[in-house]
Amino acid sequence: MKIKVKDLRPNPFRKIKTYPIDRDKIRALKTSINETTFWDNIVARKRNGKFEIAYGHHRLITLKELGIKEVDIPVRQFDDAMMIKIMANENLDDWSLRPAVINETVLVAKEFLDAELAKYDNWNHAGKNTRMVFASNSQFQNCKQEGIGHGTILKFLGGNWKEWIVKQALDTFALHKRGVVDRRTIETIPKMTQARVFKKSVQDYNISKPEQKRLVQKIVKEDIGSRDIPKVVRDAAPKYKRTVQDPEVERLKNELEKIRSKANSLYITILGFNLDMKKLNVKQIKGVQAFFTTDAIADLLPAVKKLLTLFGFSFEQLLLKGKSDES
Repeated sequence: MKIKVKDLRPNPFRKIKTYPIDRDKIRALKTSINETTFWDNIVARKRNGKFEIAYGHHRLITLKELGIKEVDIPVRQFDDAMMIKIMANENLDDWSLRPAVINETVLVAKEFLDAELAKYDNWNHAGKNTRMVFASNSQFQNCKQEGIGHGTILKFLGGNWKEWIVKQALDTFALHKRGVVDRRTIETIPKMTQARVFKKSVQDYNISKPEQKRLVQKIVKEDIGSRDIPKVVRDAAPKYKRTVQDPEVERLKNELEKIRSKANSLYITILGFNLDMKKLNVKQIKGVQAFFTTDAIADLLPAVKKLLTLFGFSFEQLLLKGKSDES
């Protein structure tokens, strides 16, 4: 059927402002049409005196930009459900699982099914589209109570769609609603697999939404794959930020570790020595260079004990270590 290009409209379920338009694809189509005059692969339905295309949106834009006035295309009697399904399969084929397109497609399907579900109180009175999706009244009522789930959406979209893809889209919506991630930021990631890993990583490391945006820009710009995304996210978390250590600071840290070790040993030695003096009922020991009393040694213990607490040792840990050393 010959139709004026100006009378062609996009699929009403394709959100043109949200779905990305690939300008490279437009340029390639222009070259192809100019060289071969072949531009086919548009199908439409008639609605309110206009013609809504089911798929072929890049071709429609190309035709308009090339100034082509009229085309000869097939016109079919598609209902809304079929328009969504055709669009969904085109998106799956053409966009290589880009989160922006996949999420919008799943959302459109969910909104349509929610609207269908709201039309009827009983599955037996439901329309054709509803009865095709819900296998029984019990399933229909279950969705009424709990909402449309991934299984129902998957059945509606058809066999080309995978369960994990639908689940990931619904997961993004849920995380966005909870304020954990920003949906539009996630949708700038090129692939669903990358988006899946990124979402898990930002939850694991509690990354803020502004930081998520910066990280996604880095991932896209540097073409970082799914395997390396967790490390990129981890390094952005405050507790994982790396600092260049001054050699002198490093030396002091090593010296401090030696002090810790010696203090630990000194504490155990003093504790044992003091106990032995009490067992032997020795009140004082006079040496060549020092004069020891049980009270003096007892006074020394709290000071050493306080020093050791700075290194994270508890009194009980030290006693256990002392017993282990004795055995």
